Amino acid sequence: ELVEAAEWSAAILAFERSRAAREHALTLYNIGVCQRFLGRYTLARETFKAALARGQSTGEMSALFIDQGNAYLKEIEGKLARFSITLEPKSARVAIEGRPLTPSPGQPNVFVAGTAESGEGKPLELTHFEVLVDPRPMVLTFSLDGYDTIELPKNPKGGSHEEVSVSMSQQPSQLKVASNVPGAVVRVDGVDVGL
Repeated sequence: ELVEAAEWSAAILAFERSRAAREHALTLYNIGVCQRFLGRYTLARETFKAALARGQSTGEMSALFIDQGNAYLKEIEGKLARFSITLEPKSARVAIEGRPLTPSPGQPNVFVAGTAESGEGKPLELTHFEVLVDPRPMVLTFSLDGYDTIELPKNPKGGSHEEVSVSMSQQPSQLKVASNVPGAVVRVDGVDVGL
């Protein structure tokens, strides 16, 4: 009834209660459907994969639901945004929206945002890696002991692919210039930057 009324958040809670009482592939599938409608694509992707794996091993899902689950997965892959991140040093901790990243099974150097429990970022020990994210506003956080934390606001669109380069030791900075001469021209490395 909640699904028919498009009350997706309430429907997820009901399906989670059902899942706590008895695990079933169709319950997982229904949770994935709700996550998809709420725009939680990375989470829905993991839920649909778990539902399909369980359904195929237990026979709890008919061919119709298996086909629809695979169709949802294909649709979600096209909606996810991707960040290709270059990070120095590789020991820096990485988090997106206050959650560490999780590896994407079968895809080396590819991680997923939004599927882990809330917590501090973790080092990935990689200089180059890719992250799958939901297409919505978010903050990428990079931290390393002894350095200022870098927080990058991003608003990726569905299907987009953005290069992100982060150096903990070479961070952008601001320089404030004051002059006792009104209208003085300010030059940085011989380039006029304003009055």
